[in-house]
Amino acid sequence: GCTGEIISPEGLLITNHHCGYGAIQQHSTIEHNYLKDGFWAMNRKEEIPTPGLKVQFIDKIEDVTDYVKEAL
Repeated sequence: GCTGEIISPEGLLITNHHCGYGAIQQHSTIEHNYLKDGFWAMNRKEEIPTPGLKVQFIDKIEDVTDYVKEAL
């Protein structure tokens, strides 16, 4: 798994290069080597969708220390 951050009201997500490597590779061609040259969509129309890509969000983090200690 990887971490990421939502950086826009539209849901733009950033993460590390190695986390997106497979998707970047999937979109690369001989003419457009995104792994080597990078890619920057200047507007939403230029964005390249990646079908099947999933993101999971943490809804809640809860300290369960006391509960676990009690159970032990």
